[in-house]
Amino acid sequence: MCQVCQAMANTSASVSGIAADCPTNALDSGGYRTDNAISIYFVSNGQDANVADQINDPSGADEIESDGWSDYEIQRFMAAVASISNYIDVTFTETSDANADFQVVLDDDEFPSAGFLGYFYLPAFAGDNRDVMGAFNANGFGWNTSGGLEAGGLGFSTIIHEILHGLGLSHPHDGDNVLNGLDADSTNSNYPFGFYGDFDLNQEVYTIMSYNDGWLGAPSSNNSGHAATPMALDIAILQDLYGANTTYNSGNNIYDIGDDAWVSIWDTGGTDTIRYTGSADVMIDLRAATLQYADGGGGFISTADGLAGGFTIANGVVIENATGGSGDDLLIGNDADNTLTGNGGSDDIYGGQGDDEINTGSGNDYADGNSGSDEINATSGTNTIFGSSGFDAITGGSGVDTIFGGSGDDVISGGDSGDTLYGGRGDDTISGDGGADIIIGGLGSDTLTGGSGADDFVFQFVSDSLAGSGNRDTINDFQTGIDDIDLSNIDGLSFVGTAGFSGTSGEVRLNENGGDTIIQMDSNGDGNADLEIFVDGVTGLSESDFIL
Repeated sequence: MCQVCQAMANTSASVSGIAADCPTNALDSGGYRTDNAISIYFVSNGQDANVADQINDPSGADEIESDGWSDYEIQRFMAAVASISNYIDVTFTETSDANADFQVVLDDDEFPSAGFLGYFYLPAFAGDNRDVMGAFNANGFGWNTSGGLEAGGLGFSTIIHEILHGLGLSHPHDGDNVLNGLDADSTNSNYPFGFYGDFDLNQEVYTIMSYNDGWLGAPSSNNSGHAATPMALDIAILQDLYGANTTYNSGNNIYDIGDDAWVSIWDTGGTDTIRYTGSADVMIDLRAATLQYADGGGGFISTADGLAGGFTIANGVVIENATGGSGDDLLIGNDADNTLTGNGGSDDIYGGQGDDEINTGSGNDYADGNSGSDEINATSGTNTIFGSSGFDAITGGSGVDTIFGGSGDDVISGGDSGDTLYGGRGDDTISGDGGADIIIGGLGSDTLTGGSGADDFVFQFVSDSLAGSGNRDTINDFQTGIDDIDLSNIDGLSFVGTAGFSGTSGEVRLNENGGDTIIQMDSNGDGNADLEIFVDGVTGLSESDFIL
């Protein structure tokens, strides 16, 4: 970003509302303004600014002369500062009064090379509302190219970067406080370029005050791939200093991935969605920045492969929904009740702590509801689905699915093909539907329905279906000669038909009563049933109906 950004003064004061070991502290210059309405004067061609030439004469004997601003440059400048107002309780207004809060100069001979993009005076102390000046290089990278002043361009990003200096933000790599893992006294000639600090937080996608462009995982150029807004670390300290904009994006908003610019989402209400409609593989992460020294401290990335832009989510913001495209997508939910839709491609979808709805779409998908009572729906493809904890409702599609209910009382439907269905812990209701299914109720008192096809009802442990009407599993539609009851994981079993237990361990018997059958097993030879399975509406089972 700017390679010359000197403070008129600096103090060691810290921002009051931010934790001591927070990466935003590296952005705290110690000074800030208390006026929330800031006027901007664009210094005209041939006119001197009323403050010193900071590069050529920082002592203040001379003043810097402006080359003037085109209408387009002014329009793009005001668009850039308007993006700041979206996040904080500060407004910026263009004025023709030279005695403005911010005087901005555009000059083509103030700077020694195109790599020097600009500078801006920092407020010297808390409540420093003096008129200050910033200068921008008319020949600087991203300024002298078409597109550089559009959102995502280096020139547009430079404007925001420099104005944030005027509001009191410093670089994360120099001064008294730097991001953990950086060394302000580094003797490396490239420092701070290519130095990312702990958890790679020193890059533009996390703070626009960084000198490291964009995001490590994406391309960038002078015209694209740069931050088009303050980013999550910047937003946190700005809102602590100036207050948040509490009305911005308060409705039901859709944030479409597709622009070559990085944006940190600030959203104050409604039910919102991050969406991608393209064919590339996309990653959408609904988690907000944690503001900690950890992965996600500066935000979690949402972007598509090959794209030079995307989103992070500012701390405190809740985005509810994510919708993928036709590629192989990664969707990650948060602690709210999310709707996560994979659409085409082979997607990986992870719910968060809320009660989520997950729709895998076509393709061979992986879905994990995580905690909460989730609804997970598959369509076609060979899917692997985990309900995890909570009372989940899981529906397989037309493909061959593997479904794990998890620890709650789950409702699982396999769909049309031969699925493998695990209830897990809890009192589950499992339906194989069409196809030859493998159904494993697991712990709890489960209700099992095979549906059409030759189904295997598998009991791996005695504890899967304990004796007693409130403990045992129920099989609703067992078809003799077609379906199987698989007890083979339990060693040493022998089938004794309708005979009583003889005191020999491992005996399996049938107790037929009123058109129903209770399958009983004595695991220890004490003559009592330890495992029971209730087979509804069926008698006449034989040894051939079992896998022992």
